[in-house]
Amino acid sequence: MNLPAGAFPVSIAAGDLDGDLRPDLVTANSDGNDVSVLLADATGGVTGPVAYPTANGAQSVAIADLDNDGRRDLAVANGNSVAALLGDGLGGFAPAVDYATGVAPLSVAVADFNDDGRRDP
Repeated sequence: MNLPAGAFPVSIAAGDLDGDLRPDLVTANSDGNDVSVLLADATGGVTGPVAYPTANGAQSVAIADLDNDGRRDLAVANGNSVAALLGDGLGGFAPAVDYATGVAPLSVAVADFNDDGRRDP
């Protein structure tokens, strides 16, 4: 099965973004400078993609609850930053907020790196 995505998808993550207990997909699109969200439907297919802009050269995407509100968010390695896109629990996302990193991060991971009980990208 071929699924639509953005320009030059280089990373993919799966997780329930809209609370329907079906795994949804997100791609990091390096040539589109965005991420594409594809929500699973009841027939085994997907809707979308819906593009959310990020900084230049989106390279990697991870799904996690970054702000402890019970909703899945996105962390995206791109340009010279990691972007956080906060989820609305229905499969939509707020505009990206960038956090500076070193030059051209290629991957992103999410865990509680500083032992404060919250996930960090």
